[in-house]
Amino acid sequence: MSPIYVKQYGAERTGTNVLRHLLPRAFAGVEVLMHVLGDKHSEPASALTEALAAGVVTPETVARATVERPSATTDPGCPTQRSFVASVAASVADAVATRELRVVVSIKHPYAWAASLMRQRGWTAATFRSGSARAELTAACQRLNARYRAWAALVEGRAVSATYVTHEALLADARACLRGIGRALGLGEPAPVDLPVGVVLPTSWDDAATVEHYERFAPAYYTDHAFLERLGPVGVEVVSDAISWSTFERWGYRPTRRRGGECQ
Repeated sequence: MSPIYVKQYGAERTGTNVLRHLLPRAFAGVEVLMHVLGDKHSEPASALTEALAAGVVTPETVARATVERPSATTDPGCPTQRSFVASVAASVADAVATRELRVVVSIKHPYAWAASLMRQRGWTAATFRSGSARAELTAACQRLNARYRAWAALVEGRAVSATYVTHEALLADARACLRGIGRALGLGEPAPVDLPVGVVLPTSWDDAATVEHYERFAPAYYTDHAFLERLGPVGVEVVSDAISWSTFERWGYRPTRRRGGECQ
């Protein structure tokens, strides 16, 4: 029996590693495609969107989409990656052609995403006194806008069974969130799976299993909105001005009101 393929998308720092960790544990037979069919952090490959529109998909289409939007770890010359793509290309192509491919898009509140990006890059609130740092965060926000518009077009085009997963909903009640994913993607009722205790480490490619780190995962950082303090007033201002809120309001995200330099 062929796996149930779920193509994953979502910006960096939006919980894609946690979701990839949970999905195969909650739904038997699910195989999450991070970088096969194109990098999970990039807009959908045209080879994929054109195949969905035409209904004509071959194993070569799968290979072409994978390298058209390569991830930072995709290496077309890597024998292991080439072997993995070759091993799944026919069944993935069949899933795309028969509309059995599922798509899931991870999202996080833009302020929380920006604070997580700061942590990854070693920025502090004081960093944004520099014009270059503000420009870098502004450019990252603009890339975020473009990617979510592209992913929304794929989801709302209804060429595949697809759903969005907000990081906030996943943290608030992982089991309820997984039940929603199961209904949206036709995966049935999930097994009773909870959030991992440790931070889920990034994996280099689709053939690698997820691993929990000894560092404990701390959902309260997001649920308590501690990320606003980390961003600081200037960081909040940059995100507020650079994010296309008309794109993100479909997921309930709105800009934070500012009064006297304080975030509310």
